[in-house]
Amino acid sequence: MYDLQTKPDPDTFLTWLGKGFGRTILFLQNHGSSTLRDTIFYAVSLDLCYDTQCEDLTEYLYRVIFATREPDYYLDRLLQALPELNADNASPWQVVTILRMLAEDGNDRARTGVLDAFERGTPADRLDTLEDLILLEGCVGVARAARLIDLSTIDENRVWSLTYPFDEWEERDGKDAVHLALDSEAERHPEIRPWMAVVNAHREDINVAGNRGSRKREVKSYEEIVELLAQAASLSTQKARGILRSAGLRASSSAIEKLADELACEEDPERAGRLVHLFAMRKFPNDPSSIIKLLECPDTLVAFSAMLALGEIQHPSLRPVALEYSQKTGCERIATSLLSHNLKEQDVSLLNEMIRRPMEYNDLHSVGIDVRDIAKNHPEIDCTEPVLYLYEVGKCGLCRFELVKYLYGRQELPGWMAEEIAHDAYSETRELAAGIARST
Repeated sequence: MYDLQTKPDPDTFLTWLGKGFGRTILFLQNHGSSTLRDTIFYAVSLDLCYDTQCEDLTEYLYRVIFATREPDYYLDRLLQALPELNADNASPWQVVTILRMLAEDGNDRARTGVLDAFERGTPADRLDTLEDLILLEGCVGVARAARLIDLSTIDENRVWSLTYPFDEWEERDGKDAVHLALDSEAERHPEIRPWMAVVNAHREDINVAGNRGSRKREVKSYEEIVELLAQAASLSTQKARGILRSAGLRASSSAIEKLADELACEEDPERAGRLVHLFAMRKFPNDPSSIIKLLECPDTLVAFSAMLALGEIQHPSLRPVALEYSQKTGCERIATSLLSHNLKEQDVSLLNEMIRRPMEYNDLHSVGIDVRDIAKNHPEIDCTEPVLYLYEVGKCGLCRFELVKYLYGRQELPGWMAEEIAHDAYSETRELAAGIARST
């Protein structure tokens, strides 16, 4: 628990901002930002998000700016600093997105800032801010992009930067409305037509690839997977792992049973290593002893697949193994994974001790995910204490949402937490907070 009346030092406040805690907004609403201006500006100008694949702090930081009650101060600083910001010292795309949000509120200076940033940006900068330009300017923005972005120079790995803005625009305004607007604008700006033809061709390629991927998810027979196992013998472990994990997900039930029987009696360690990849994401139906021994495989990718496979199994042999690994430095993830379906009430104190050990944050994040799953899988056991700790130290918004759900479901949600999650960076956490408020 934190004390909202005690002023946090800049480093603590920056940590709160990077995690997306709602307490930053509550504090600013009560105390203002005069002594934390530099800290807030730093967070606004540099993407501190832990997992950019599933989170985005820009909307949260926009709300932080307004909670300071001096948005013009931050607008002035952003506009002044923007020409000097680059990928080496900041996250210009984040600044432009926040300016776009301010512009959508009717701020003309913010709008000019977005347009100026796009005009003077490098080709990579323009791709990074294309979404903001199109969402702000619509067809006029497309015309501007058609003039400034040479599609022939775009690397195939950045094609999504062209297609994603149009997906977002269509989701917001409707597909038909967007297409009608583009057709009308093309009459005044004919350069739009060839540019959009290339963009739409890229979008079609992505759709075709997606459909092709769907076809690849058809059920695999035992014979097909045996053939893949033979082919995988000549591939790197990393490539074989990807192919075989996918095959395991698509394997028929009868194939899985046969392959599990094979793994149980496989004497060739290399083939056993390939077989275990099939069960990294598909539950192993037999006694897990044949997988337990693969935890010590010198090939770390095989050992990791073995750990994932064991993490889906409930079996009395796994808890003693988990307790053994819990005493080994650096093996906390193996221990928590094996406890996922095999926890005893007396093990909660062990969870509390393990998550407090010194470790790299990525390792703590993985262990925390396991603890979250353990709590969900064992509703009869009270895991409130480790969950509260992980809420405070975690950087992942999705994990925080799951932890809050757990606490609320057990009627253990503290009042201070219920108050701050209403302002959390993660939208689903805010939606949960709204639902809790409506029910009380």
